[in-house]
Amino acid sequence: MKQFDEYRVLKILINRCKNSDVQFMLNCYLSPLYLFLLELNQTTKEGHRKVNSIYKIIRKFKILLYHFKNFLKDWITEFSTQKYRVKKNIIFWPVEPSHLNQMIPVAKKMKKNDYIFATNKRVIYKKLLLESIPCIFLSTRCLFFGKSKTNPSSKELVSLLCTEGFFLKKAEQFIKYFNLFYELKSKKIFKIFEEIFKKISPKLIIVGNDITVEGRMAVFVAKQYGIKSACIQHGAIVPPLEQDRIADHFIIYGKTAQETFIKLGIPNEKLAPLGAPYLDKVDFKNKEMNPDIKEKLGLTKERPYILVALSGYGHSTSLDHFNEIVESVFRLTKKMHEFDFIFKLHRKDKIQNYSDLLTKLKPNVKIIENGSNGYPQDVFEWLRGCRLLITGASTVAIEAMLFECPVMTIDYFSEYKEIDFIKSGATIHITDKNELEHQIKRAICDPASFGEVKERASLFSKFYFNEVNGFASDRVAKYFESLI
Repeated sequence: MKQFDEYRVLKILINRCKNSDVQFMLNCYLSPLYLFLLELNQTTKEGHRKVNSIYKIIRKFKILLYHFKNFLKDWITEFSTQKYRVKKNIIFWPVEPSHLNQMIPVAKKMKKNDYIFATNKRVIYKKLLLESIPCIFLSTRCLFFGKSKTNPSSKELVSLLCTEGFFLKKAEQFIKYFNLFYELKSKKIFKIFEEIFKKISPKLIIVGNDITVEGRMAVFVAKQYGIKSACIQHGAIVPPLEQDRIADHFIIYGKTAQETFIKLGIPNEKLAPLGAPYLDKVDFKNKEMNPDIKEKLGLTKERPYILVALSGYGHSTSLDHFNEIVESVFRLTKKMHEFDFIFKLHRKDKIQNYSDLLTKLKPNVKIIENGSNGYPQDVFEWLRGCRLLITGASTVAIEAMLFECPVMTIDYFSEYKEIDFIKSGATIHITDKNELEHQIKRAICDPASFGEVKERASLFSKFYFNEVNGFASDRVAKYFESLI
């Protein structure tokens, strides 16, 4: 299949499905179902490993125990937040911890009596507690999954998938995966939003991302209750899911994002280019290396430090492409001993994605997982003192430009050709692995040779983020207040 063909197939399923309830759930689960279709079609050199039946039993028991413990913790946390279920004008619903970087600065510019945060993630709940922000916790965890029941359109969906080129076995796998959500978690999330909207009676719900399951369902249910919805941009615009934005109002970084979303079919009246609240408190003049990173990793000013920040494989990066990029960098680290290569993993990226290549190549790298103890979580701390950033389609590319850090993007499979900062020529773009070593040395040892790229990067980052003047939070807060 060509890039994004799985997305096209999923959209066909949604549009042609005759059962409205199933169609609704397919739409809500657009993102995880797209990822699952991608995984079904990923090619790996390893093939399938045979798993011992005893191991399977032990693994299932561990999973069940894990779910039971977390189900209990969720229930206790939810009970402790019952007192906050009072009428409010605005509900903030962050889906991922990173969404708090955009939401908290905005909330702090608003009247406390006007809003309440709500989440189904304990990690988010704990962070809000540390900020002394009242939050309702709502458990969406299902204790027992069991066997999935057949939804009313299973045969129809299997037939449609087969028509679009899927083998019957893969089509049945997809439907089995979908049915687990359809019968259990989806209905629970739907009911939770209905209950919370009735109890709190908000005029506006602000979701962290209306592409995620909870974000989409919150928006869909809000529409049924006549409640306005909004979303704040929190990253680069990466196809194909971006064209499926459904919130009534979308706070975006600037004119570049506005032009891109209009091209994707998002109505201009939905878009508000007000800037990026999470940048308000960032000191871009401070380019000194973070002392904790420097000490723990043994970095020095004399020895150039290269940050590699990929986002794993998934929506925009195929598994084969991800492995190709990682392997090419790993091989170079064994030759380029004059540089320190540091891989800082994205939240959705895991060390397991690198384990086979680490064993095979034994590269001269240091890999820091997201959430590692003793290291700063703020990506800006990793950019300070960095001499070169290597990435793919990650937002960190534009953030590095604000620090005047050279950005190198690697795209061997032409999967990022529609990414705005790459199309604008604001990065040192590598499409041939044979050029990688030469261009890394050139970027660090002769940065003046990339003077035009530096100029384009400076213009792009300033234009992309509207005004980086410390007042984006104020602008966004006033905009939200105008909606209620």
